[in-house]
Amino acid sequence: VSTAMAGGSVDEIWNQALNQSPEGSWLRANFKKAHEIMSANHDDLESSWMALHMALRCEYKAAVPEAIVSAFSVFRLTEGDFRRGIIFAGNFGRDSDTIGAVVGALAGSRQGLSGIPADWTEKVRHPSGTCLQFAKGLEERFKGTVGVVPHWQVANAIGCALARTTCEVSVFADTAQRMVTAPGEHYSRDIAPDFDLEQARSLALDLLREKARRRGANLNYLQMEIIEENRFNMIRGFRTVGRNIRVRAQVKPGLIHGFDPVSYRLVREDL
Repeated sequence: VSTAMAGGSVDEIWNQALNQSPEGSWLRANFKKAHEIMSANHDDLESSWMALHMALRCEYKAAVPEAIVSAFSVFRLTEGDFRRGIIFAGNFGRDSDTIGAVVGALAGSRQGLSGIPADWTEKVRHPSGTCLQFAKGLEERFKGTVGVVPHWQVANAIGCALARTTCEVSVFADTAQRMVTAPGEHYSRDIAPDFDLEQARSLALDLLREKARRRGANLNYLQMEIIEENRFNMIRGFRTVGRNIRVRAQVKPGLIHGFDPVSYRLVREDL
């Protein structure tokens, strides 16, 4: 936004965002993917549209590396034009409200009020949100003071830039059918009848490690965990014919290794 306010070009704004994204972050990896897609299509919006959807999509639509890179991509493909940017951002799908907000911030900072359609600005001159009423009600109910988080102006931006690459993998095994699959990873293979929960855990973590590597994670500081697992016998004709095993693993959310002091500073009013 600061580059936009200083009159930077669309390319300068894009490059500044890419350069400021930390090495080893999922955010930076997605910026690079998006750049390759748009460059290959000569920054043509229609040609890049679905390729960006497929490359940036993750398990949860509001993840920063998907939503923020999508927003910067729409801003670049619409050449920084406010009206086109907002329209295409709203129709990009997934976390479209965040995408639209970021595109609007970038284009608005670059073009100023004159770049925003007059009838649009007129409609937002009289906000009618309910936050103030909610704040008053919360203070009365809990006998306290409602306020914003410390350093709210930059807290979200820092969290966005320093978010650790995170993703998840689900593994399903059916020993009666002698098959194990990980649908989201396009993975399947035959298994022995004695395939067990421990093997399913190991497979899920192996697939997760590879998925994180492809997304730009630093494997030296990868923190993975099993967040869900279950196993039950399948009965047919009063006898056990096999087991159904399900395991879900994820890379733990958090900050990139080495940036924990930054998060500590954000909760200190005196820093």
